[in-house]
Parts: sequence; C-alpha cells; structure tokens
Amino acid sequence: MLFLYVVPGRPPPQPALFLVDGYALIYRAFYALIARPLTTSRGENTSAAYGIVNFLRLLHQNHKPAYLGWVHDSGTSFRHETFPEYKATREKLSEDLQQDFDRGMERICDLLESYHIPVLTVPGYEADDVIGTLVRQAVEQHVNVVVVSGDKDFQQLVRPGVWLLNPGRGGSANIDEHWVSTENANERLGVPPELVTDYLALVGDSSDNIPGVRGIGDKTAAELVSAYGNIENILAAAPQITKKRPREALLSQSAEARLSKQLVTIHDDVPISLDVDSLKVRDPDKLKLRNLYVELEFHALARQIVLDEPTPAERAVSPTRADAPRQNRYATATSVEDVSGIVARARAAKRIAVALETAPEQGAPSATDPLRAEVVGIGIAVAPGEAWYIPIGHRAYQPSQTILELTSEEPAPKKTKSKAKTAEPVSIAARALAQGIEEPVNLPPLTDPAMRQLRELLEDATVGKAAQNGKFDKLVLRRLGIDLRGLEFDTMIASYVLDPGRRAHALDVLALEFFEQRITSLEDLCGKGRALVPYDQVPVRCAMEYACERVDMTLRLRNEFEPQLDAMVARKLFDEIEMPLIDVLAEM
Repeated sequence: MLFLYVVPGRPPPQPALFLVDGYALIYRAFYALIARPLTTSRGENTSAAYGIVNFLRLLHQNHKPAYLGWVHDSGTSFRHETFPEYKATREKLSEDLQQDFDRGMERICDLLESYHIPVLTVPGYEADDVIGTLVRQAVEQHVNVVVVSGDKDFQQLVRPGVWLLNPGRGGSANIDEHWVSTENANERLGVPPELVTDYLALVGDSSDNIPGVRGIGDKTAAELVSAYGNIENILAAAPQITKKRPREALLSQSAEARLSKQLVTIHDDVPISLDVDSLKVRDPDKLKLRNLYVELEFHALARQIVLDEPTPAERAVSPTRADAPRQNRYATATSVEDVSGIVARARAAKRIAVALETAPEQGAPSATDPLRAEVVGIGIAVAPGEAWYIPIGHRAYQPSQTILELTSEEPAPKKTKSKAKTAEPVSIAARALAQGIEEPVNLPPLTDPAMRQLRELLEDATVGKAAQNGKFDKLVLRRLGIDLRGLEFDTMIASYVLDPGRRAHALDVLALEFFEQRITSLEDLCGKGRALVPYDQVPVRCAMEYACERVDMTLRLRNEFEPQLDAMVARKLFDEIEMPLIDVLAEM
C-alpha cells in the first residue's frame, strides 16, 4: 500500500509512479537542436536520442522513481474524428527531417528497452488519455503518481495524490523544472484543476488547432471561470455579461466553446489496466545500453557505464574485484634484469606497441606539450594481453586537502548554496592513496647506462612499433637524445584514415567502439580539477594497470585496423603518406 501525501511545490514522497508524456519530450528534444543537430560521423541525427538519454539520467538521479512508464500516442484518436482540423496547423517536417525523426524514434525505443522502461500505448488513443486513465486507477489504488510533461492540459489531472512535473529545459532557455500539486495548481492558469478544461475551452490552443472562443484571452477567460464556473454556466450567463466583446463572442461561438471543451478534456476510460508491479524501475541492460551509446557516438556516456568486469586499474583499488578472473598478463619491471627480459621478449615478438606516460616538467601547465613533458613510465606490449610497465619517474605523493576530504570516511560539512554542485568523483589514484601511501620504486632513467638495452630497442628500426599518437612519444624521447625508430603504425592516424568523420579518436573511445571494452581513461585514473592526482604521484600499481591496458589496446587496435585499411584500399595512403608525415611534423 502506497500512501498519499501532498507537499506543495515539491516531489511526492516515495515510492511513486512516474508517467512520462513521451512524444512531447521527444519532439521538444528534436526541435531544440533542429538548426544545428547532433550527428554521428555517419550523418545520423541523434538530437532526440541525446535529449531523451539526458532526461532519463536526470530523472533517475534527481527523483529516483520507484515505478516508471513511458506513454506514446497510437494511431488516430477520437479527436481527429470529431474535429478533422485537430492539430492541422502543426508544422510538417520535410522528407529528410521526417526520416531523421523516425530514425530517432527507433533509437529511443531501443534505449527505452535497454533501460527496461515499458512503453504504454492503446491504439486509437493519445498519450493524454492513456495517462489520464492510469492516473485515475493509480489514485484508486492509493499510489502516488507524477505526470511528467510541460503540456498545460495536464493541469486538469492534479488532485490529492497526483503531481505534475514540468521537466524544464536547458540551453539558452534555461527553464528550471517545476512541480505542481493541489497547493499551487492554480498558479499557471489562474484557475483550479477542476476548471482547467473550461478555461482552455475559452482560450483554445493554437498548437493543437483548438479554436476556443475568438475574442477571449487568458485574463478574461480566468475572470469568467472564476465568476461563473464551468463552460455551461458561462454560456448561460453570457447575455448578462456587461463587457461587450466577451458577451458577443460567447453568444456567437457557443458551439466552438463546447467543441473546444470536448477536445481539451482528457478521458480516463481508456481500455488499459494499471499494473504497478510491471512498471517497477529495474537496472538497465548495461551491455546493450553501452553498445547503443557507442553506436550513437555518445562516448562520454558510454565510458561512464561500469560493467561487471572491472578495468585493470579498478582492480588495484577494489578488494571485491581483486579476485575476479583476469584475461591479461600485466606486470611491473622492478629491476634492470626485468628490463633485459622485456627487451628480449620484444625482439622475439618483432611487432610491439609502445607508450610513454608523462607528467609536466616543473613549471609547465600540462603534460600535453611534448617539449615540456618528463617521462614517468613506459608501457610495452608484445602480444595481446601481455604487457609490462617500466616506472622511472614516480615520486612520493604530496597530500591534497581536497583529495583527503574526498577519500575520508567522515562526511564533509554541507555547504549551503543556492544551487548545489555535483560532487567530484573520486579517482582510482585517490582511492589507492586513501588505502595507504605507497613509496614509489623507480628504475634508472632512460639516459642511465644501465638502461642501454631499452634505448637500443626504442631506436631499433627492425622491431616494428605501434603507438597511439606516436608524434608525441617521438618528440618526448628526442629531448632525451633517443630517436624512436621502427614506428610503423599509429592507431590514432589509422582511425582517422578509416573514418575522418569520427568524432573522437581517443584510445578509450576506440576500445569501446571496436571491442565493446571500457578501459581506464586518464581522468578515471587521476581525477580532475582540485581533486587531480598528478600522474607522477599515482601509485605504481595503478599506473602499471593503466599503462599496460592502454599499450595492450594499442596493439589490439593495430591488429583490428590493418585488415580494414587493406579492405578500403587505404593502406598505401596510410603507409606512404600519413605515417611518414609523423617525422615531418616532428621536425617542424
């Protein structure tokens, strides 16, 4: 049993059933970016899908619905039969835009299925009437119910136990969400919920082509409803109304007024039964949802989905995941002898992947400038799933008050501000540091005579090397007097050659797209802003997992991309123009 309780201007107490006016939100998301739509590298319009995904994320994050149903129109409703001009003034989409919208609808249905959100429809009825019927049944079952829509027609449904949530909108409009209950239900239109249909019958609705009574505006309609009540009482009193314009309008347009009320009234007798348990919110199908995000090129969202399989770096700080089955052989070199073994294994493999992990030199703003970056570690992969990390520049952690607060078990004092800020996520490095400060163990720097074998490997043109952004690595090594030779494959460049329109060519994005695998990003590892842990202060055990995973993925992507370059007859372009340009650009 769910109890009813009214709080003006606030969400209802949980548990509550949320019923979403689906088409209204989809149209709004689609039209919001119609001038500059979001598109994938393949040209697919994803504006509507992106808008709905963000809406769902905020709905779950901010309001945590216990039950959720998504309601759509289905077929031609009785309103069209009663009034053929119903909604006739709505702008028609061009053929291309209609195709975009239809494809967007397909994507949204796939997303809703991935979220396990039921889509509720009844042939021959609009969503308004389906929602109205479910609202009535919810009240009868003593279920708190929230109608999610910006449509003013739904004001008529507000009553004890029924809330209306206008989700607002972002962008330049920047309209906050707004809650309506019985306590504030007359604020928007100036009339109580039970008289909303009478008010709307007078003012009409241009968006739905509902005529109303010409000559009567919002203010006069509210005055008439407040003075006389329902439309029949208003029409009966029309001859006695002193103001000429509304009097003559009502006397000459009584049929239009009655028709308009019929059109704006939400029916609650649709043939559908409310089964609350079937609408219970469930965890999404993470794998299916992530794959959809990747296909739609919502890469940031895809990276946020944590599947049951942890990334290697997450294992390092998660006791509950440390014993999960591993499918790779990653290790840290702890001695010069280990480096000798790695070099021998690399020479035997003939084709390896290499990546430098860097930190900015003293006074440099970031490590993105290869001319001001210092090598902290080197990752080398010799086969898929087999990689080593060679630490040479890690240093002791310098405590940060922000990170100490984030990782403390004691809750931080709450700050009172007009708008709450989203809490900064705790990075993998910060969690590791909270478990105990790890003293860094480094091997000699690359310029040390003891590391001669590693330098010779990097300069050996007979050992083919793959990298992600090899120009960066080449420039960093050049500062140390090392010439990176044998660089024959760059996964970032290959990604661009294969698909120049792809939005992003970052390694974590490519891993998601081609292997459906989430790998740790630098932000996941180090955090950002005030909570940033500089890479050279990241514990070696976390840095090893991060670097090995990335260099391993670089090698895997090379094996994936090479056949594609051949199939697209782009191998010559890649080998003879794009890759040689790395040396040219490095010289420049």
